[in-house]
Amino acid sequence: MISCLVENCDYVIIEDADLKPQDLVEHVKTFSAHLITIQEMTKALGLTGNYAYIIWLKNKPKEEPNFGGERIW
Repeated sequence: MISCLVENCDYVIIEDADLKPQDLVEHVKTFSAHLITIQEMTKALGLTGNYAYIIWLKNKPKEEPNFGGERIW
């Protein structure tokens, strides 16, 4: 589960051709991972063949990073 990964790392980066933003949001809703933030980075990185996300705990780091992209959760 994604929340387990993010509890042990500062950031989790996911790059996948099949994991659409709505699918990732559904996963988060299903597993009640409300303590995480998800930034969708696909357009910001200029990717066309896959999706990219950066995930971190809401309270860590103390200042929210500025990666660009769009927050989806």
